[in-house]
Amino acid sequence: GDEVTLFPHGVNGRIKAIQVYKRQSETAKVGQCAALNVPQLDYKTIKRGCCVSLGEYFSPQQWLLCTLRILPDLKAPLKNGANIKFHTGTSELVASLFLLKGNNISASDESIVQVRLNEPVVAGPGDRFILRSLSPVRTLGGGMIIEAIPHKLRRNHPDVFQDAQNRAKAILSGVDFVEYAIRTAEVF
Repeated sequence: GDEVTLFPHGVNGRIKAIQVYKRQSETAKVGQCAALNVPQLDYKTIKRGCCVSLGEYFSPQQWLLCTLRILPDLKAPLKNGANIKFHTGTSELVASLFLLKGNNISASDESIVQVRLNEPVVAGPGDRFILRSLSPVRTLGGGMIIEAIPHKLRRNHPDVFQDAQNRAKAILSGVDFVEYAIRTAEVF
């Protein structure tokens, strides 16, 4: 009977039944093979990368702030604005990579980057991702999503990179992340 939302479509429905490993169940937990019967959702619109959430807890975004580590065998540096394939959860999307510092990133480098996806995806702090080249397809590196952001950050603003580093460090600990969120919250 719980109401759920299918993202990125934003379609709502109510759970009629749950199956876990092909058996009726009252709940499904992370990591379990589960099936939800939600009559209001058309199975033809559900594709790889869709997410079901209680209410509107999540919202799909096209911009992500991430930490990135490039593999040591990368032949040529990745340039700011490079087009790539971005994999997180079950999503596989074409995206553009924007560096917060410098104009390229080379083999074995680590940096904080922004990713602009060609379509919105649901992703949260701490989710992992992999970057691949478009053609020929090869793995370039990967990392962790710091957070979904509503728009591109201005890299020429003096405090942007430092704030991104502080966010990246904070998400490694739940307590640090809450402290960071309170410290940087706007006062109304």
